[in-house]
Amino acid sequence: MMALLIAAALSSGAAAPSPRALALGREIAVAGSGQKTLQGMVGALEQVVTTREIMRLPVERRAAPETRKAMKAAVTAEVPGFVGKVVDQAAGIYASEFTEAQLAEAARSRESPGGMAITSRRDELSKAMAAYAATHLPLLVAAIADRYCAQAGCTPEIRAKLLLTPRGR
Repeated sequence: MMALLIAAALSSGAAAPSPRALALGREIAVAGSGQKTLQGMVGALEQVVTTREIMRLPVERRAAPETRKAMKAAVTAEVPGFVGKVVDQAAGIYASEFTEAQLAEAARSRESPGGMAITSRRDELSKAMAAYAATHLPLLVAAIADRYCAQAGCTPEIRAKLLLTPRGR
């Protein structure tokens, strides 16, 4: 429910958050996840998506070293931008849900009133970010398929297999 409210607030005619609020929101989003955690998440997502996409290719193509190299290159080129968009979305959520003063306090200390306000709603905010990521995952998969097919050459049938999502099977 909160995710829907947050999404509605972000897409409504409400005043856009200030650049400072967005910067503070981004700082909090990265600090909350930790830079190493985000880097680990990028690496894990790259590995999972590479393997998943290779397994969708015809058997004779899967074994070729150039296939793995081309798919890894496509995934590595697209995943960091996707994670960056999720972080940007989180920044927008924080900036629209909290005042600049709360964000500045939270950026200085999680123990501050602003930090506690954010911490008390972290689960709601995490669900909103997860929902955003899930709804935008097909765009990531399409970008990877486009990049891979441009480099490795794909038939329309192979590209269609790459675009399947778990629900589309």
